[in-house]
Amino acid sequence: MKKVLFSLLVLFSLLVIQGTLTSTEKKILKLETQTGYVVDQDKKLSPDQSKVTKTYNEKGILIEELNERFWPDMQKVAGFKKQFHYDSITHLLDNFELFNDGKFALKLEHFYDSTGKLIKTLEINSAMKQGFSSQKLYDSIGTNIGEELYKPDGSFYSQKTFVHDNQGNLIDEVGKEGTQVKYHWLYKYDKHNRLI
Repeated sequence: MKKVLFSLLVLFSLLVIQGTLTSTEKKILKLETQTGYVVDQDKKLSPDQSKVTKTYNEKGILIEELNERFWPDMQKVAGFKKQFHYDSITHLLDNFELFNDGKFALKLEHFYDSTGKLIKTLEINSAMKQGFSSQKLYDSIGTNIGEELYKPDGSFYSQKTFVHDNQGNLIDEVGKEGTQVKYHWLYKYDKHNRLI
């Protein structure tokens, strides 16, 4: 039982994170590679050809993510790249998603209020037209209590609501499309505020 539990822990929490400091690239501080594993027929962990490589700048901020996933149905690795752009105070302004052939897939633009809180995200699709947009909702003390998603024409599509405990931990999340509940997740924490 302990061996199986250990394998599951390795599978879900240890994606083999490797940090590498680079001296040749002045703007790159760290490269991080996460490799995906699956439990094979012999109940051993085997790499599944999936890999996520993250590149950080000199401030330790994520600037690029290369995502390669193995799709068993197609028996091939498909991937895309994300590029992240920030303002001078490290607010994420936008990020791009590019397919592995380099073609543009999606752009997300991020908007902030005067206190620096993210209030809106706007999607620009591959046809360079506005797609969905999301609006963040906050209570009077600045806690994120929800998010509303709007269709390209501006009409309401769905919403998420969040409830936090006194320590700021997310304890309840509900997702709705219109009035229909699509999911309801409850989160519990131990005495050290760790998710259990």
